[in-house]
Amino acid sequence: MKKVWACLMLVVMCISFSACGSTIESPNSAPVADPKPSVSSENSNSGKTDSATSVKETTEYTIKDYTVVETDECAFRINDITDKKGNVQVSVYLENKTEDKTLMFAMEDCVVNGCAIDPFWAKTVAAGKKSNDSFTFSSSELETYGLTSVDELRFELRVYNYDDWLEDPVVKEVFSVYPTGKEADQVVYVKREDQSDDEIFVDNEELKVSAIGSGKGTFWAYYVSLYFENKTDEVLMFSWRDVSVNGYMCDPYFATTVPAHSCKYADVTFSTSAFEENNIETVEEVEFNLYVYDDENWLSDYLSETYSYTP
Repeated sequence: MKKVWACLMLVVMCISFSACGSTIESPNSAPVADPKPSVSSENSNSGKTDSATSVKETTEYTIKDYTVVETDECAFRINDITDKKGNVQVSVYLENKTEDKTLMFAMEDCVVNGCAIDPFWAKTVAAGKKSNDSFTFSSSELETYGLTSVDELRFELRVYNYDDWLEDPVVKEVFSVYPTGKEADQVVYVKREDQSDDEIFVDNEELKVSAIGSGKGTFWAYYVSLYFENKTDEVLMFSWRDVSVNGYMCDPYFATTVPAHSCKYADVTFSTSAFEENNIETVEEVEFNLYVYDDENWLSDYLSETYSYTP
């Protein structure tokens, strides 16, 4: 399912020209940081974190030549991690030991210090070949969550036959690495403080969803910025269905996955054409069905409730 969503998201991103699992052990015992809220700006996900918490000094990463996994069919190793003026670059080594398969190596459901940050990385390696590659967590993404370093990197590594998606994956497992040498219980997890103008739709033992800002976008007619917390052991899919604006059906086709025990920011965006078709100039009310389910099990049903948002 993740492959399908990834393909759909890539198509949407290309069309819009937008500028902008395994069960794991719960990290709830880790200390929590409460970043300060930022000043709201267009498409900025208001209430994120203040620039005062941004990366100011170069972080020293101690991880070197770290073997994440090695089997008879493949190997994945972290060569090193470097801080380049706040941009954290992860260099990796990949090896395809098979004789007749092109393997795809992909990192999914990435979580940095409790925050879902996707590097959008995948790499194919031909049969019998090796590759050195890298991906980057940008300083702007880290600053959005108030992170000053990557102390814990949790991700699901998937290695599979590029020419046969239905074949069982070579590797499909969740890993955690600690680039700065901290122990798991020393990592500080970021948690956003509620703001007076937040509109909290749901907050229970399993999940939290809040609207933290909205407005006219650069590439969209309108956006609603959301904050998510997944408190479960599973990867959850959050989607909006049966969406209306000022009483007119106006589907943004919004959906996003949030990894286990992590928080995430995401925008629900409405196209200009949808607003023009319904003569919508000012948003008075957005009504939607919030549907949440286990990303590995379409039949699961964590939540299906109708809510309204009034800017």
